Amino acid sequence: QQQNNNNKTTTTHTGRSISSMLGVIQLLTQVWWGPRALLLVTLLTGLLTILLSYAVAKNKGHLSNAGEHPAISTLGDRNPEHIVFALGFTAVAVELVLLMLATFYAFAAVLPRGINASVLALGLCVIPPLCIMGWVPDSASSAHFVAAGIMFALLAVYQLVLLAVVSAAAAGCIASPTSPAGKDQDLVACNLPFGLNALWFLSCAVVALACAAAWVTEQGDRNNQLEYAAVAFEFLYFLGLWPWFGSDCIERLSYEQLPL
Repeated sequence: QQQNNNNKTTTTHTGRSISSMLGVIQLLTQVWWGPRALLLVTLLTGLLTILLSYAVAKNKGHLSNAGEHPAISTLGDRNPEHIVFALGFTAVAVELVLLMLATFYAFAAVLPRGINASVLALGLCVIPPLCIMGWVPDSASSAHFVAAGIMFALLAVYQLVLLAVVSAAAAGCIASPTSPAGKDQDLVACNLPFGLNALWFLSCAVVALACAAAWVTEQGDRNNQLEYAAVAFEFLYFLGLWPWFGSDCIERLSYEQLPL
């Protein structure tokens, strides 16, 4: 009897902890300033991770044979820069989860819940390989390069699928059951011209994929600049979400305001 009561108490505390955690996530991703601040912090974290890893590796003399433009993987291959590299990309992974949740909320008024949740689930598949890439040094295992490739490909697919479903909503092909009839185009991007945002999304995704393909095809010192460009454009893609992260859009949330 006592053991059953203890189990019930543990379950209750766990449930409250999860509820509290989801409440914090909901606050971070739904208040009008939260998503925009999160977007900028995510971009800044990624940039600082690369710059600090480079600075530490350079100071320790670990880039002496890496050429003028070392590959990103080289920046976190040895200690102590590996710690900076791993912790930095772990932080980026956490921020990406919140950013994808914010995107889920921002489009709640215009996308059916099933479609929106499926896009979110696809995006979250990026997180495990991102963490593996950060924590496994390139020289220690081929898992680093494999995880990096999977992460990059999944992120590109997520971005293109998100573009496709939002474009379909803007064209009136799909709509959330809670959307007012005939208001789908008005809701998308909160009265902003969606064509410009779509062009930004598509350009960033295509340029990122093109740079990545060129880098993988012909690797070399100078060609490593294409790797940096590919990563940059994959993250700059999210700047196109800025209009949807405004207070006018956040006020139009549906799905009963639930975290998921």
